[in-house]
This record gives sequence, structure tokens and C-alpha cells, in this order.
Amino acid sequence: ACGEAQRWDAETGEVSPEPSAPAHGGTRIRLSLGAGESVLIVLSRPAVRLDGTWDIEVAGERRRAPLAPWAQLGVHGHSGTARYRCAFELPEDFAGGRPLWLDLGDVRDFASVRLNGQDLAARLWPPYRWRIDGAVRPGENELEIAAGNTLANRLTGCDDAAGILGPARITRGGKPGGTSE
Repeated sequence: ACGEAQRWDAETGEVSPEPSAPAHGGTRIRLSLGAGESVLIVLSRPAVRLDGTWDIEVAGERRRAPLAPWAQLGVHGHSGTARYRCAFELPEDFAGGRPLWLDLGDVRDFASVRLNGQDLAARLWPPYRWRIDGAVRPGENELEIAAGNTLANRLTGCDDAAGILGPARITRGGKPGGTSE
């Protein structure tokens, strides 16, 4: 597997970076443990995080904000669809010949994606992941998402979490469901 290595101490739960280096399509780690010592080494997939400011249009109002439930954006009791837009930069060497995925994290309740003018399939339930290597390109990219909820907020007058809650990111490698290649 490839990725950034973390050392998880099995006794204390402490997490710290573990020195590592890329090696032959994987990751090389030199590990030294004392007698009876136990740690977990976790490799995280490299990612381009989409956690900056988005252009969001919900309930007829436009705002610039990070991903958050609509109630945190000042929209209460709304049922319907919101439109999200952001531009992001994909490093030239990020793909490395591996599949690329858009992962929106937590979405309430559905989302459809348009990347660089190409429509991708709608997702009505988790996981909110799309394979995007056919639509994304090195350099500047334009991402548009329509996300909506059910009528529950409107009918009950409550503010159940709605919208894209994130975290949103681009990852490489792996297959849907989080397994690595």
C-alpha cells in the first residue's frame, strides 16, 4: 500500500507520524519495537482536501462558506436542493496511474456531481464516492454539486442535518468501500 504512515500506540491510543518513504509502488517503514511492545501502523491514502470555501446557493440565498449543515449556514427548516461550487487544483503527479475518487463524506440525503462540465451519476445513499479519473485533469478543476434532503425538515419544522457535511476530498487508488488496490 502507498500513503502516509502513522504509528498508533496500542496501549495509550497516541497517534504520531511514522517516518516512511515510497518504495516500489508501496511504502517502506523501518520499525523497531521493544520486547512485548505493540503498535499499529496505519497508511492513509494521499488526498487533495476540498475543505476550503465553497459557493453555496440554498433557499434562494448565495453565500461563501465551508461545508456545513444548512442550519449552521443560517437556513432553518428548509427542504429542497442546494448548489455547491468550488475550484480546486490537482497536482500534476497526483494520479500516478491509479484510479481517482471524489469522496464527499457525509451527505444528507442525496447528491449529483458535475466535474469540469461532465455529469456523473447521482448518489441516493452512502457511500458518496465517484470514480473521476475520466473527468478530472491536472491543474485547475471546476466542481459543481446539487445536494438535497427529504421533506422531513419542512414537514416537521426541525433542523435535521442537511446538505454536504464532508469532509470532501479527492483520493487515489483503492476501490469503492475504502479497500486499497
